[in-house]
Amino acid sequence: MDAETFDGYLSALPAGRNVRLLFAKYANDVNVASRKYNVQTGSMLEVRKSDAIHDRIIFVDGNQCWVLGASIKDAAAKKPTYLAPLSTDVTRQKLHIYEGIWNAATSI
Repeated sequence: MDAETFDGYLSALPAGRNVRLLFAKYANDVNVASRKYNVQTGSMLEVRKSDAIHDRIIFVDGNQCWVLGASIKDAAAKKPTYLAPLSTDVTRQKLHIYEGIWNAATSI
């Protein structure tokens, strides 16, 4: 995920929306873009890095969980992929696991 992709996805969110991004790689690459986003939108975007992740997961408001097959950078642009919702019970389990990873991750 690079700054260009970062701007493309997050520009669709309503102003004032809080966003947390957890990376295994590329966290430093979006550091400048994340600060710019915060200033321009008044939102709170926080970036952290952890080697404990590999999956591409999107949580929405703590009650929805979506898994993405391809990298976000290449999603549907270069290769076919999927974006699939997980059931509520699996979402709760995943969220619990990822909150632990988030809390132990390094702030960027």
